[in-house]
Amino acid sequence: RLSFIADTYNNYYSLKKHDKYKDSVYTISKEILSLSKNLKYDYGLFRSYELMHNKPFYEGNYVQSLKYLDSAFSFIKEHKSFTNIQSKATIYRKRHEIFLSSKQLKNALICTDSILKFAEQSNQEYTLLSAYKRKFETYKALKDDKNSLLFFEKFTKLKDSIYGKEKLAIVTELEEKYNKVKNEKKIEKLSQEKKILFQNKTIDSLKINLLMVGVILTVSLILIVIILFRQKALKQIQLQNDLELKLNRSRINPHFFFNSLTAFQAILIKEENKKKLLLNFATFSKFMRQILESSYTDFISIEKEIKILENYIRLQLLRNEQKFSYNIIISDEIYSEDTLIPAMILQPLVENAIEHGFKTYHENGKLDIKFTQHGENLEIQIIDNGIYLLNEEKQKENTSRSGQITKDRFELLSKKFQKEFSLKLDILSEGTKVTLKLPIIHENFSSR
Repeated sequence: RLSFIADTYNNYYSLKKHDKYKDSVYTISKEILSLSKNLKYDYGLFRSYELMHNKPFYEGNYVQSLKYLDSAFSFIKEHKSFTNIQSKATIYRKRHEIFLSSKQLKNALICTDSILKFAEQSNQEYTLLSAYKRKFETYKALKDDKNSLLFFEKFTKLKDSIYGKEKLAIVTELEEKYNKVKNEKKIEKLSQEKKILFQNKTIDSLKINLLMVGVILTVSLILIVIILFRQKALKQIQLQNDLELKLNRSRINPHFFFNSLTAFQAILIKEENKKKLLLNFATFSKFMRQILESSYTDFISIEKEIKILENYIRLQLLRNEQKFSYNIIISDEIYSEDTLIPAMILQPLVENAIEHGFKTYHENGKLDIKFTQHGENLEIQIIDNGIYLLNEEKQKENTSRSGQITKDRFELLSKKFQKEFSLKLDILSEGTKVTLKLPIIHENFSSR
């Protein structure tokens, strides 16, 4: 089913040339590859490599496109379960398109030999017609007039033959329709006579039918009213959830701005170099602008969230450059530019690690932020090696306070979208680990 969807996006791209369709084909191809490996599904692996070649081909990266096709073809040769001639023919047709587009005409001609061979084995006229056309186009590009004319004549002859058969089929169909209409007229005449004979019965039946229609209309009207009231109630619940989410998100800003201004105040007191101070102020201003922009939406991309987070961490590092280091890791299967997460969901938790975990540190603090994908879920871990100077219960209580807004938002999001949004805290031998689990949401999703 995913491969059918990918083929549809590929057709959309051929018609409209929008990059989003081309990128969608590549994204779905990678998902097919992952699923097929888990299921050990041979044909799925072949299809994933075949589909992956489209994006680099459209972008003119013919070398990469050929690598994907070679992977698909080598997979066919290595697995005896592939006996379908069409699968091999498909690979050669696509290789021919690449060689012809990249002006590798000798390689293109070699491909046409295989295409013609598969077409002759398939005994399908349209497949053979396509093979003749590819031969003709390739010889024409090679300026081989003799062979170009030879295959053009074969192409024209077979095309005329096919269309001649189609015309004959059309004439036959028209004759059948004419005879059918003629018979229908006879049947209609007999039917009219029958209607006259049973006219009285029909009147009685009509009265009964009218009564039944009245009952059905009344019941239908009652059902429509019930459905409308139910929809109105559901809309009210949805509106209430949306308002609660916006109210909950608005709780972030006052707390966050206060802490950010406090951090920048420490920088102003410490910094004497005016040029450096202006650069720091520019970073702070950019950061504030990012926060204000993100406050207008429930979800933003991972890429934008990380940019905001990095600006915040840089401001914190200005206070003491040696106090801690940080590392942000995103696994390869995640597309950070079009994968969405709730806006400002990470900053309160990172702030807790810096403000409390590294409070007594002068150096060697470590902060890791990891993004991984597990099936249809996204997992985010925030791990620090901070020393909290609190017992485990107090430490949980402190982190719980900083993550309460996150928990409240997750509860509302879980209700609204009927999907799991969860937060888990683990106390480690050194520091803490906060794990966020939420569904994979892509750029075309809208929560507004």
